[in-house]
Amino acid sequence: MALAILVILYYPTIFFYTFDLYRDIVIYTFCLFSFYFSKKFFEVGSKFKLFWLVLFFCSSSIAFSLREYIGFSFVLAFFLYYLFSSILVYQKTMLFFYLLGLLIFNQIGFLDPILLYRGVDGFSEGGATLGIGLYGLDPFSFLYKYIFSFIFQMFGLYLVGFPALLAFFLESVPFIFCFVYVVVNVSYHTKFSKYLLCFFVVYSTVWVLGNDNLGTAVRLRVPSYFAIMACAFIIFQVKQRYSLTKLNLGS
Repeated sequence: MALAILVILYYPTIFFYTFDLYRDIVIYTFCLFSFYFSKKFFEVGSKFKLFWLVLFFCSSSIAFSLREYIGFSFVLAFFLYYLFSSILVYQKTMLFFYLLGLLIFNQIGFLDPILLYRGVDGFSEGGATLGIGLYGLDPFSFLYKYIFSFIFQMFGLYLVGFPALLAFFLESVPFIFCFVYVVVNVSYHTKFSKYLLCFFVVYSTVWVLGNDNLGTAVRLRVPSYFAIMACAFIIFQVKQRYSLTKLNLGS
């Protein structure tokens, strides 16, 4: 818990990569509120679930008013959890259906509004743009360029200057460690960590599809990083309890 608090309070991007400081701080705050309310919903008995559910939707609504796709991701992830929570441990199967779903949505034009926002050749302004457009591509090119864009934006691999290098070592390296830890220890997920994983997939997909600027990505990926880091902390605690239980039974 202490480590999680330190990660949140001293998150580097908030201090040296955020220009719209007040709006971003409010967004991150209600993001954390939504995480907390959803955690309480999944952990309490049925008698109090409605109370926490109402608070969760209120917090998500405020997040939606500040940045639409964050609030949308919170709510959509909530429903996806109930659809896929039982099979989230089958990672290869989930990855296959995730990519297949992206291809289908792209082919039927469902993703066109967000892809057009990104631009045919990516963002035309900014010094840290990848210059990758995803609109109007054949399925293979779309999938390849999306994965390329996802890796570079999510893992901070486009090191264009000292701030980007600093963000990589202070944020992306711990995130990559947590991401690998979550993937390797998928069998230790709780209900709440499964929800966080659903949120990570939905929210990250939306902003990666719509963004082509690495400087903007540093700010947009903060909720994605929070979700995976929280998953890692939860899984670590579950493994610790499991090890202690085995030790006590063995003795």
